[in-house]
Amino acid sequence: MDLNQVVQRLKNQKSKKDVLKEAYSLTTERYYGKRLHTYWTAIRFFGSDPEKLWQHPGQLDCAHQNQLLASLLLGSGMFKKTDIQKRWTPYWGISPHQYLKVKIDKDEVINVDPWSSIYGIKLGDYSRWFHTKGNV
Repeated sequence: MDLNQVVQRLKNQKSKKDVLKEAYSLTTERYYGKRLHTYWTAIRFFGSDPEKLWQHPGQLDCAHQNQLLASLLLGSGMFKKTDIQKRWTPYWGISPHQYLKVKIDKDEVINVDPWSSIYGIKLGDYSRWFHTKGNV
């Protein structure tokens, strides 16, 4: 499935929350985070557009996974740029880690961290310091 097909699939969702869940699922099925390899992919894909990123499934750093996820949300037509905020947090005490805060409505904002899903972090949570569920 190419990126345009994914966006069309998201446009068929009924709510912002459904779009977020589906985009998160598609992203985490296609990409995963890996602690020691993250710097290599950050350099390898520096400045890449979402279409180029989508063509390379597998290990991908947190910022690029978030870029792809945000692109999917915006492409669905249900989200605006102001609904998606990038956040940074220390990870394992030494590494900067990016996650997203996604606004569903005026009273609901959901933390989103696709990079950390391989470590047991679910939609609604994010990795920080030593907060992960596994040692993959």
